Amino acid sequence: MYDTVRIRVPGKVEYMQTVRIAMQSLASNAGFDLDKCDDICVSTVEACKIVCCHEHKSFSNYYDITAEIVDGGEIENAGIRITIVDSHEHELEKLHKPCFLCPGDGDLALDVMRALMDRVEFGSDNEGNRRIVLEKRK
Repeated sequence: MYDTVRIRVPGKVEYMQTVRIAMQSLASNAGFDLDKCDDICVSTVEACKIVCCHEHKSFSNYYDITAEIVDGGEIENAGIRITIVDSHEHELEKLHKPCFLCPGDGDLALDVMRALMDRVEFGSDNEGNRRIVLEKRK
């Protein structure tokens, strides 16, 4: 059995705290301990920054986060799968270039996500929007 939660987030940096709080709640509800909840939160926020900000002259208008919480009753690898997809529209002006909240080109964020999560996948959806998939098993 699994539950799916979808969130559409404006591409503005002030919503990163909202993402962090939502992911903390979802990870906790999925049964992760405090350390793993923090790993999931940090990785999700870093992925959101990559999707909506890095390598673009402006912020994404919005991006979608889908969290699938998998119960071990049906599937051997119980845990959480988080997918972040860009709107592909980057029109929100950055006040500082390069973005003061995104050091470098995101290489550090990639290393952090790979260290904290069990699986990190980069790609694009059927419409060409950037997509990052994060998985953490219990």
